[in-house]
Amino acid sequence: MSYNFKNIELFICLLLFLFYSNSQNITYHSVRVNSEDSTLSSVFTSDFHRQNAGKILFSNKPIEPGNENQSELKNKFSSKDNIWGIIYLNDSFKNLTESNKFEVIQNIIVDGRETAHYSFRMLPQKIGQSYLKTEIVVPPDMAMTKGVKTYLKGLSGLSEGEHDITITMKIHNDTVAIGNFTLDCNQGAEYIKELNNDYETKAMSGITIPQPAMRDIILEADLLDLVTDMPGTALKVVITDSGWTLIKNQSDETVFRTINTAVIFRKTDGKCAMVFISFRQDKENEGYGKTQKYAVGNSYDIVCEKVK
Repeated sequence: MSYNFKNIELFICLLLFLFYSNSQNITYHSVRVNSEDSTLSSVFTSDFHRQNAGKILFSNKPIEPGNENQSELKNKFSSKDNIWGIIYLNDSFKNLTESNKFEVIQNIIVDGRETAHYSFRMLPQKIGQSYLKTEIVVPPDMAMTKGVKTYLKGLSGLSEGEHDITITMKIHNDTVAIGNFTLDCNQGAEYIKELNNDYETKAMSGITIPQPAMRDIILEADLLDLVTDMPGTALKVVITDSGWTLIKNQSDETVFRTINTAVIFRKTDGKCAMVFISFRQDKENEGYGKTQKYAVGNSYDIVCEKVK
């Protein structure tokens, strides 16, 4: 009887050991799964986001994260359609860009050829997001983003027929999202071209030709002669400095002097542009040598009617 009792006691101890061991394993597994769920929920806005991470999706209507209508998503559009998109990522912009250390770059690729791209850094209030709403073909009065201008520019040269459009997002040379759709331009692409012109006109209307800081008719004529080798026809030069700036060496001796200008050109397509150009004159004995181009800066399209 004593022998049987000991066997029973050992059997009970074994059961208790197995019970506590399994209990500990279950508890540990439960904590691990909950931790993963917590991490994922902080990245993805919905199960739909989770399923489409790394993708760019498109629709005729704005797409709201967490409230997506899958029946409205499309991969083929007419050139007369408005097109919105949404970019779903696997992580937040903060982590992917290393707190804005790296730029976000979006590329527009038509039939395998890049036609436009733009880069930006996320706004501080949005850097925690793991998605980005985007606009591809949207009229100015409905647009909420700056990137739409680049998309339209990249699509404005489309010929008749169907085109394969690919949109990518890259961060630090890694493609973090990609999407594509077919754009049917069999009836032309006039709507896209008109929208592109609308955005260009709107942008140009906000750019003004600076007032001259000084006037020197002889110098202005000399400067116009120096830009005849540049594309288009120079119409006007505006001197934006009140005088020459002396550039000296370490011995405090003047080496040359510079002056900054805004030069207005009529481009070969008939439109106008303002280009910021600086000129220089090298020091020679008691005077200065001939004027020459020193540096060519940014160029901005402007409304030709502003040139007087």
